[in-house]
Amino acid sequence: MFDELVKTVRLHLSERLTSPLLGAFIISWGAWNYRFLLIILSSEPVERKFELIDQLAFLDLNHAIIRGIALPLLTSLAYLFIYPYPAKFVYAFTRRQQRAILEIRRQIEEETPLTIQDSRKIRTDLARAELEYFAELERKDREIERLRSQLIPASTDPEPESSPGNDGKSEPENSPLGDELVTMLLKIEKLSGEAPEQALISSSGMSKTEAEYNLGELVRLGLARRNYKSSRSAYVYTFTHSGRAALLTAKRQAANV
Repeated sequence: MFDELVKTVRLHLSERLTSPLLGAFIISWGAWNYRFLLIILSSEPVERKFELIDQLAFLDLNHAIIRGIALPLLTSLAYLFIYPYPAKFVYAFTRRQQRAILEIRRQIEEETPLTIQDSRKIRTDLARAELEYFAELERKDREIERLRSQLIPASTDPEPESSPGNDGKSEPENSPLGDELVTMLLKIEKLSGEAPEQALISSSGMSKTEAEYNLGELVRLGLARRNYKSSRSAYVYTFTHSGRAALLTAKRQAANV
């Protein structure tokens, strides 16, 4: 019973102490009656403190009521009900000015040209990012090629039997690549196995769309790689091992026809 009473009183006091009005009143009362607080906190004897309170802090009952209750209460109410309106206006004005300053700073930064050092740094970072990107692509292409070689078993097709009309010679097997892809492989070989993309497109005798499609097919089939060469500032195509094998096969088949 006693514990419940203590808890009830503690909860009641906690609610009162956390009240905005009580907090504002305590601060206001301390501001209006700072003399009383200074006298209480001084090192004077108790009798002398009472004399000073009567002489300086609260001269009479009316003075005690006005400075002890009325004025602190009015100040507290003004703080709670009047102060928020100008505070709201000042806060909104301050935020608008900060936003305007940020907008001006952004405009100035956008209009300010980059220095040569900044431009070089941006180009260097871009080139490094591209090299890392294409190195990752090449690594994945090698991994795909390795997995493809593991998945596709070695050819076990028997050699075609000779028919009476071919004098015992087997017909050459058709090339698995189209003429356009073989042409692109020959162009890469002609350019020492490292051919710039624009040179391949312009010398292929095909339209730009056709040439780009066939180059993409070479990369997709794992017959060529597409890398960015910073020394040439261009993309170049190089053979893969499968690409060399396919080109040699196409040449042998063309020689047997």
